[in-house]
Amino acid sequence: MSPKLWKAARPGEPDVELCADRAEFDRTLARFAVPGHTAVVMTMGALHSGHASLIRTARERVGAKGLVTVTVFVNPLQFGAGEDLDRYPRTLDADLRLAAEAGADIVFAPRVEDVYPGGEPQVRVSAGPMGERYEGAFRPGHFDGVLTVVAKLLHLTRPDVAFFGEKDAQQLAVIRRMVRDLNFPVEIVGVPTVREGDGLALSSRNRYLSGPERATALSLSRALFAGRDAGLLAAGPAGERAVPGDADRVASPAAVRRAARAALEEATDAEPPLVPDYVALVDPADFTEVPDDFTGEAVLAVAARVGTTRLIDNIRLVFGPRPATTRPESAGHPADGAADAVRPGTGHAQAARPDAGPAPAGHPADRAAAAPAPDPAVPDPVAPRPRRRRPRPEHPTTCTPGATAAIRPRPPRPRPPGWSVTADVVVVGSGVAGLTAALRCAAAGAKVTVVTKARLDDGSTRWAQGGIAAALGDGDTPAQHLADTLVAGAGVCDEAAVRALVTEGPDAVRRLIATGARFDTDDDSGEILLTREGGHHRRRIAHAGGDATGAEISRALVEAVRRAGIETVENALVLDLLKDARGHAAGVTLHVMGEGQHDGVGAVRASAVVLATGGMGQVFSATTNPPVSTGDGVALALRAGAEVSDLEFVQFHPTVLWLGPEAEGQQPLVSEAVRGEGAYLVDADGVRFMLGQHELAELAPRDIVAKAITRRMLEQGAEHMYLDARHFGAEMWEHRFPTILAACRAHGIDPVTEPVPVAPAAHYASGGVRTDLHGRTTVPGLYACGEVACTGVHGANRLASNSLLEGLVFAERIADDITARRPWDTPAPAAAVPGSPAPAAAVPGSPAPAAGEPLLASETRCTIQRIMTAGAGVIRSARSLDEAAARLEAVHRDAVEELHRDGKTAEPGVETWEATNLLLVARVLVAAARRREETRGCHWREDRPERDDATWARHLLVTLRQDGTLDVGTTGTAAFPGTTA
Repeated sequence: MSPKLWKAARPGEPDVELCADRAEFDRTLARFAVPGHTAVVMTMGALHSGHASLIRTARERVGAKGLVTVTVFVNPLQFGAGEDLDRYPRTLDADLRLAAEAGADIVFAPRVEDVYPGGEPQVRVSAGPMGERYEGAFRPGHFDGVLTVVAKLLHLTRPDVAFFGEKDAQQLAVIRRMVRDLNFPVEIVGVPTVREGDGLALSSRNRYLSGPERATALSLSRALFAGRDAGLLAAGPAGERAVPGDADRVASPAAVRRAARAALEEATDAEPPLVPDYVALVDPADFTEVPDDFTGEAVLAVAARVGTTRLIDNIRLVFGPRPATTRPESAGHPADGAADAVRPGTGHAQAARPDAGPAPAGHPADRAAAAPAPDPAVPDPVAPRPRRRRPRPEHPTTCTPGATAAIRPRPPRPRPPGWSVTADVVVVGSGVAGLTAALRCAAAGAKVTVVTKARLDDGSTRWAQGGIAAALGDGDTPAQHLADTLVAGAGVCDEAAVRALVTEGPDAVRRLIATGARFDTDDDSGEILLTREGGHHRRRIAHAGGDATGAEISRALVEAVRRAGIETVENALVLDLLKDARGHAAGVTLHVMGEGQHDGVGAVRASAVVLATGGMGQVFSATTNPPVSTGDGVALALRAGAEVSDLEFVQFHPTVLWLGPEAEGQQPLVSEAVRGEGAYLVDADGVRFMLGQHELAELAPRDIVAKAITRRMLEQGAEHMYLDARHFGAEMWEHRFPTILAACRAHGIDPVTEPVPVAPAAHYASGGVRTDLHGRTTVPGLYACGEVACTGVHGANRLASNSLLEGLVFAERIADDITARRPWDTPAPAAAVPGSPAPAAAVPGSPAPAAGEPLLASETRCTIQRIMTAGAGVIRSARSLDEAAARLEAVHRDAVEELHRDGKTAEPGVETWEATNLLLVARVLVAAARRREETRGCHWREDRPERDDATWARHLLVTLRQDGTLDVGTTGTAAFPGTTA
């Protein structure tokens, strides 16, 4: 009996057996192993969907009664000097869950002493000349370390078959050669590469990459497909491919090599630059270079380093004459049913990969494979399976005309809502606010579904560097935190909301720690280390990993959600709110960008909806926000009839790494904590211009610092100022700010020895969907928390590091309100998809505020960003705002006229929905900024430079009328009125 069958009879037991040492594993293996049906998947942990594919393949091979072992061992022999052994992710809890879901029976996580008695092997397996040929300049001896640990783990686990990914074709080749040479009684099986949505081959090391580094890393896959496409052109008429299942058939190895090397070389001028290791076109059996007259199968392999992270990738190519059976290149769009390859007889969808049959030329994000349909008579041996994504961009390209064509996917063709999930509570978003709300609701017994636009850990929270503010230190009090917050908010904070934040904040942080978040502590006392940031009169900022607080909070909450078994739907763009006959929230419609249990347009029906979708920074050309921050939650709320408030108060972070005048998209942040630790702002002459500007100088509230930098830039005709922290020294930079140090160095700047060029960029939306003290919006049953919400806490300008705390505190308040009300216990009228009919080409739930409203073409996003940056950026005026309003209206009018004249609208898809949402949010922001005729907080009107409390110490409230126009009103005071009962 296998462990899975044994545990099926023992409810409450874990889904996978964890063996933490060799003796425990030997006992388990002796009890459950079935001769001829044992498999092993070797990993170094930090499992992802590529590993899941390996595990599923192993399960299918050995059957339900066989035994599948996953080894988790971070092999020190595979890390060279200066590489990332210490920071390699250890995520055993998450690994256990993924392994269990994919079909593993045992996770064997041995100690170093179990694998290498004495701590280091005295006898090692050498890869010899074969390893030396392609381990690359960066990794001498790497494959000796690989073979040594593989040999040892094969000896310990004694499998009949072992599974390895084809992504590391070099590793697979040396392992096969070792097994053959040493007569190991095991079969080695290669499993196809799994790629992320933007084409990057899945790797645990991908999480090390910053946004700019990831954009550079995509050059590897672009180089592979440039080589392949050059070979296709040399092979003959365009538009032909081999039959499904073959590698791409090409000609001219010389043309393939030239094109791949040229494409990789281009990336050496990127920011950050790519450092190539090798481009090789080789025989997969021994990795010798193939000659120019070669026929047969070859591997095109590339390796390079981006920052401190080394990456590899490869594709299979077949050189020689075409087979008799070919078919046109236009095999159909992925959304029409040719989405992902499916192995016959298994029912398992395999991630689109470059060598899996007919597909159009270009980058993998523009392609997807086709394959025969699964045999319905063959049962699926593993359930449930992790969902996967249809290729989509994870990071933006620049908005240069034509620049996006090579790597941005076409939007999927529309499909009617094909699936529905029912829950008590649906949470939209997976940052600190969303996951906290989900965990607290689930702990109270509610059935919760979390939907998130990208991966569960891909929200804005993980980009937060500085920390989380709370009165945790000696001598600090909530009253002092309250005072600092009210000052920063410039007279329009809702004081009751701020009081709730600062009084409940310390205990909320302690509960976060109990959930698993690990903050930096003093080595001697164990007390949480606290720093100071702009606008704070005390050191009250708790941080983690030096400058990786958001990443640590995200890690802890994601692991907690997985432990709790909360249902999650990843890669899901929320479209619109469902309402019942009473007008109460009844769920959401969404588009899932992937294959698996949920795909395409569907619905999550729930009696409580929590919006935690994050911000809208992508409405500007340069922002610190990730690509997913397109204002989707605010747009949904507006279309649902909810009020939004304070959208004119967009905080521009004063110190964002300046990457040049043409830089667009997500920019690296230089945390406020760097100034909190003593860095100075200076101009090109080294003058500290913040002295005399404010009593706190560089630590003044962000709006004051951003204005001072912008004013100095205008005075001097400069494009940026400088942040000088050379006096920190190398040790402080490396230990306190390792993420920022790496980002700067990746762009050719060493803050240890030179000042860092900085300029303001869009960072945080202080406004959003208006809520009360319990997170309730003006639509019954709809809640909002985090950056998408306007609780009144931030007023006209957010105090540094209050955002994580706000997400935490108000998420808990929302959960308490929902679970106290238990709306799912009260029968409600049937829900329906809201709104008027969408355009003919659209699907129910697409974002159309009224009949005849068009979806915008994806390239409109860049137009909107440039309009907003020019007219509604750091400095605004009546003239700039009027011009922005007129240009935004022209964008909308042109799309409407084209729809009415030609019946044309953009094809529904992720990018068109995002562009449509951005336009709506931009219109509201500009309308509010035009109406607020004063300067307050981060709203700076150069034509109205004074603060006007008599007229404007109040909030603007905006709603969307049925005809698509905006209704802008005001509150009577700085306090918000009530929302819903």
